[in-house]
Amino acid sequence: HSARLAVLPALIASALAACGAPAPDSDAPAPLRAGYSQEPPWAFMDAEGRVTGKAPEILRLAVSAMGLPEVEWVPMSWDELIPALLSGRVDLLAAGHFVTPEREAQVRFTRPTACSESAFLVRAGEGDRLPEPTALLDRSTLRLGVLAGSVEEAVIRERDLDEARFQRFHDVRTAALALEAGGVDVVVLTGPTARYLAGEAEGDALAVVEPPSGVGGGELFPSGCSAFALRTEDQELAAKLDAALLRIRGEPDHDAVLERFGFEPGSTRGGDHE
Repeated sequence: HSARLAVLPALIASALAACGAPAPDSDAPAPLRAGYSQEPPWAFMDAEGRVTGKAPEILRLAVSAMGLPEVEWVPMSWDELIPALLSGRVDLLAAGHFVTPEREAQVRFTRPTACSESAFLVRAGEGDRLPEPTALLDRSTLRLGVLAGSVEEAVIRERDLDEARFQRFHDVRTAALALEAGGVDVVVLTGPTARYLAGEAEGDALAVVEPPSGVGGGELFPSGCSAFALRTEDQELAAKLDAALLRIRGEPDHDAVLERFGFEPGSTRGGDHE
């Protein structure tokens, strides 16, 4: 009986080959499962159903350099991302998370993939009524919108704003629609996202107000660098991904992705960490 059992796997493989089906390859690497949220231009699904944006496209270049298959994309709301990573639902996050001390206590970030500042999305023609950022939070009666779980929400919560003065949104397009409809007066976002949403709004309905360097963007809402996030115990995967990111940085395909989604190709160099 043992001799018959020994030849059984070979017979199964032969049968699969005869039927045109590939034999199972236990050595083939499994695709990485990447969590993302709808926050263009960082990450989003386009009209053709393809997951794209700065983070997914840079990740595609990196995993290709690592010799891995195409990524398995797992969509979710922004505030679900880190819990999903920690629970093992996904292997990494490709969503544009800024590197912050609070997040570094939970996850292991790769080297940065882009850097940017915060900005304010407003209705067209209403930028002049927007006070400087500190007054906007502390003395203004304007109603604010923020992405749930974002750095911008953390800043607002640190100021102990009345809950009635701001609204949390689980995706940025819903926030933009609420702004157009008058549900909120200002949406605080990353600069690239604010510019992207203003560009796709019908009839130039929305505009972007970018705080001067050192005012709001540099102090109250600090600039930052985004990176892929992994579990702290996945050090080997993180090291391989870091090496791949360093290898592709500055390559034509890499810089073309950054430019296509509104990022400066050299913007990551000041945020490197080892």
